[in-house]
Amino acid sequence: MVILAPGLVVQSRSPKARYGLTIRLLLAIAILSVSTAAIGCTNRAYTTATALCEAALHQLAEQDWSHWQGLPPCTVSTVTQVFPLASDAIGLGRVGEQTAHFQMLRVPGYAQPVRLWFTGNEQVLLLDVAYPFSSGLDALLAQWGEPDARLDARWNVVTLPQGEWVYAQRGLALWINPENQVLLHMAAFTPTSLRQYSRLLRLNLTQRRLSTSILPTIDH
Repeated sequence: MVILAPGLVVQSRSPKARYGLTIRLLLAIAILSVSTAAIGCTNRAYTTATALCEAALHQLAEQDWSHWQGLPPCTVSTVTQVFPLASDAIGLGRVGEQTAHFQMLRVPGYAQPVRLWFTGNEQVLLLDVAYPFSSGLDALLAQWGEPDARLDARWNVVTLPQGEWVYAQRGLALWINPENQVLLHMAAFTPTSLRQYSRLLRLNLTQRRLSTSILPTIDH
């Protein structure tokens, strides 16, 4: 009889068989210990990633831009646990050079639905919203200073010369009407380079008009 641990006893008449069984049991215990430790590490990593995402989402809802450091890596499930979906509908569109899915969210503090863009494996790319806030823009721009770039853009049917203010390293883009300094649109994303923003995250916010050449002819 060999006692491996309290309550764990190996009994065998053959010393050779007893030795083999003992080795197999010890290996099983070692594998179980390693697996348990790995699961613990994974759970801690998951909890940390989820907590960071949730904290940033609450900052977004509270419009706490003084402490905004960008959107950390998030999953769709984490975002939709914080903000309810406006509908179950899923759309398809372009984000930079890639095709992505989107859904609409209801976010406290925002009059318009917030659009959640994500990849096929449900990794969040960015969130964007029209008319995000009506006050506090001057204070934000004064605190943050010059953006990484001011890009020519179109919003709806309005042309915005140098109106897309990109704070790529802060994870925020603002569409500002240069004529009256009205904030028209905002996008939040994971901090990145200006090049990566332009290639993978930049939105085309132009409203497509129906061409008169394809309108039906009405006979009088």
